[in-house]
Amino acid sequence: MRYLTKPLASGEEAVEPDFYIGNNGIRAGFFGACSDGPQAETDKKFVIYLEGFDGTDFLPGVNRNVSEIYSLMIKDSRLVELRNFGYTFIVIDWKNSREDIKDNAMSLVKFIDDLKCAYPESDHEFVLIGESMGGLIGRYALTFMETEDYQDGYRVGWSTVEPCLPELMHKTRLFMTFDTPHQGANIPLAYQWMYDEGASKIPIIAGYSPLSLTLFIMMKTQMLYSKSAKQMLIYHLDNKMLVSSSGNQKVYNYFPHNDRTDFVADLQEIGNYPRYCKLMALSNGSITSAKQRQDYYPFNARVANDVLLDLEGETYTRILGIKFSTYSLALIANSNPDGNGRLIKANADKWKFRIKLFWVGVQIYRTPVQVLNTEIVAANTKPWCTEAGGNIQVASSIPNTRSGDLVPFLLGLRWDIKNNGNGNYAIKVGLGFPWLVQNNADFTFYSNGLGFGFIPTASALDWGNLNTNTPNSPDIVDEPWPNKMNNTPFDVIASPGVNAGHLRVNNSTFGDRRNPIELVNCRLDALVLNREIGDEFLYLNNRILPWQSRFESELDIIVNEGSNNPHYFYDGINPVQFVTTGRFYSKQNPFIVSAANPVTNSSFFVDFRSETSLTYIPPYAPSSIQVNYLQEDVWICCKDASEYKQSPFEESSNSEELLRIYPNPFTSEFQAEILVKHSGNYQIVLLNASGKVLSKENVEIEGGTTSVKTFSNQLPPGLYFVQLIDSMGEIISNQKIVKQ
Repeated sequence: MRYLTKPLASGEEAVEPDFYIGNNGIRAGFFGACSDGPQAETDKKFVIYLEGFDGTDFLPGVNRNVSEIYSLMIKDSRLVELRNFGYTFIVIDWKNSREDIKDNAMSLVKFIDDLKCAYPESDHEFVLIGESMGGLIGRYALTFMETEDYQDGYRVGWSTVEPCLPELMHKTRLFMTFDTPHQGANIPLAYQWMYDEGASKIPIIAGYSPLSLTLFIMMKTQMLYSKSAKQMLIYHLDNKMLVSSSGNQKVYNYFPHNDRTDFVADLQEIGNYPRYCKLMALSNGSITSAKQRQDYYPFNARVANDVLLDLEGETYTRILGIKFSTYSLALIANSNPDGNGRLIKANADKWKFRIKLFWVGVQIYRTPVQVLNTEIVAANTKPWCTEAGGNIQVASSIPNTRSGDLVPFLLGLRWDIKNNGNGNYAIKVGLGFPWLVQNNADFTFYSNGLGFGFIPTASALDWGNLNTNTPNSPDIVDEPWPNKMNNTPFDVIASPGVNAGHLRVNNSTFGDRRNPIELVNCRLDALVLNREIGDEFLYLNNRILPWQSRFESELDIIVNEGSNNPHYFYDGINPVQFVTTGRFYSKQNPFIVSAANPVTNSSFFVDFRSETSLTYIPPYAPSSIQVNYLQEDVWICCKDASEYKQSPFEESSNSEELLRIYPNPFTSEFQAEILVKHSGNYQIVLLNASGKVLSKENVEIEGGTTSVKTFSNQLPPGLYFVQLIDSMGEIISNQKIVKQ
């Protein structure tokens, strides 16, 4: 499969963070800035990366963890280069991404508050990047932090929290979203039907194992019917209205789930979008309305209500050479129609067997039993499955023609797969010894493409209104100014290319990988997203700054000069250096330093730091504001940031059991992360270098789950050991710690 992210390459190891912390519904990993020495607190800069929906995060070993997110979305996209410019990346993994988006948003609010309090001396503002659902969580959290409800104290779970430094609100200068379903996400209703009905019927029909049944039930209960999925989907199977019914055919109108209606209303009530940070949205879909493409030859543009899956299959058994059918299935699944069209047509039968023994032989009676006979029709949908948008693509790994016997004398397994070159496959599988007892399955398969448009381009860019856009996927490139930017709340919108139907968001996709930056001691890659965050150049516009802040860039800071960023399109101005693999469109609002702080109305300063120059043309700068410019070398290093790891500990372990110790930057405590195979009572023991026991804590741990315990960090520098001891008194893990 190819998703919005890709799996790690074979043999590639995920990069571990310097340390983890846990906070309510969040598990965060810190990847420190590259450093030739200690970085002063006043220089601390943070990029907070929010993961998207992870429907399997409740399964041990399957959850997409912090290290994988970092390796795929930051290291792989070369955002990692920003670590050389003093940025620490914080990757947030939701402990339960399936719960209410607002609950995870409030956990994020608490996390941002903790981060503000942990580094109060730094005037650097935060940068938030949200992928997919993470963008919705970030959007809700930042918007809430600009409200009076935040100032008055807020609730996280059952606790009431007093805000930290409320005059700084979220202290965020840039909020960037990647393929976030601002106006909703799309899963074909046919797939939703299969998740729903398949949980009880399809595995039985096909003779699948209990594991397959578990998979269907998981897809239904933990994903399709999760709270966050219901808050995001444009159409949800659970909210439909029967239009007509005739025989085995049912016609429905489909609507968003009520949970989505409520969530959108809640967003509108708190302000919809944050006002005091720059907003940037990127879409994996075409910005010129190019539709999804067929997965197979001839790769034409897909059309509404085309075939997702056309499957005919039969399982049977042979006894003494006689073929007996056991199950049969005929299933046609279509993408969403533009208006009216069939979603699903399914027929399935199984056979009951009755055997009679006679002196002269065996007689087998079989009776067909109809398991399923249904046709589902939609009457009011839009064809988001095949329209421009970020794509979830299921790419076929089946060869064109392949057949043969695999160790027939040992297993009796034979298979034959043929493809006619147009998405049609005939598959035959046999298990057993011919003319004795043998189980077989025959399937024919056809598809225009199993993939589908998951996040419509207009949804990712919040462009126009999905319900009224005509055509469904507008050609934003050819849309005249000022409509091009007036139709979105974002300051900057971008797409990977002119004709791309589905591409993965990263710095390479969005182009402008120029020649490396020529610095005194090293050469560093310059990429367009890195520049927006601020590496060698920093362009400031489209922003109201209501609090004290510091901006820093290696070479130059440009504020409100002409067209500002030369790589973006503005009204009447084309980029000086055209980005061939992506298009960026920007509004032309100035960067405004405002004395009217919405919380304190106090005077403050803006500190611009750059090595060479500053171009600053303020729209206005009242006397109560000091604009300070320091021409000095900024904090930078020249290392391979992709592999850099900075930690105050040297760690070791002599056991397969997991025991890691991390410092909590928000408190004077250590955190012990424990993962054991078997449930039971354990002890965590802290010893000094001479073997003296400094602390001992009893913990009850459930096998196969991660447990996090904390203990005091009031220790002088030196060598220490942390031991994990089981109920029999055996040391099962011994961790060496060097506190610097």
